[in-house]
Amino acid sequence: MGTAITAPTLSATITGPTSLQPGVNGTFTATATGGVGPYSYRWFIKTISPGCIEDDEPGNAAAPCNAWTAIGGTTATLTTMQWQSFELMVEVTAQNGAWGSSSDGYYVGVAGPAKTSSGLSSQIIPETFELKQNYPNPFNPSTVLRYGLPQSTYITLKIYNLNGQEITTLVSAIQDAGYHDVVWDGRDKRGMTVSSGVYLYRLEANGITLSAKMILLK
Repeated sequence: MGTAITAPTLSATITGPTSLQPGVNGTFTATATGGVGPYSYRWFIKTISPGCIEDDEPGNAAAPCNAWTAIGGTTATLTTMQWQSFELMVEVTAQNGAWGSSSDGYYVGVAGPAKTSSGLSSQIIPETFELKQNYPNPFNPSTVLRYGLPQSTYITLKIYNLNGQEITTLVSAIQDAGYHDVVWDGRDKRGMTVSSGVYLYRLEANGITLSAKMILLK
């Protein structure tokens, strides 16, 4: 008797930019492994509006920022232009579904003021200083830190270990009012990759200090 051959488990990953400017195209590629090709792809997008309530939070009401919407065609590459941060998901099916399907989520931070056709900023301005939870968390190798400024001011955004030692400075500049996204790639001020563990990120602005924890897993 012959021996049955089991195909590897089908999985999919997305690669592309983790941050974009508003109204600028980004190109993303899905890579399928396992199963048997050819593969078919279905892309979905979910926009992340400042202050929106995520699906898993209590009391959530249906909101456009939490709704997955089909986007693009059926190829492995997607090019999209957005005006606010968003998540992408791709479903990959091998050989017309014979081997099942798999999906992968991917977060993209859209930073800076969006410009309308008249050249005026259309960005939402928060009422107070805000520091959001990083996304994804835990993360490897990079994560997005989001914060909101109610006014134009000088700010610093720094990473520390649990011993209070400064790992790196991500931002040290005067920034406009609005929401900002910054990507940390898990490297210190020397450009060296840091080890797994819990880290603090701290926003200081206008005499106010906000901090939160994040986890790097390898």
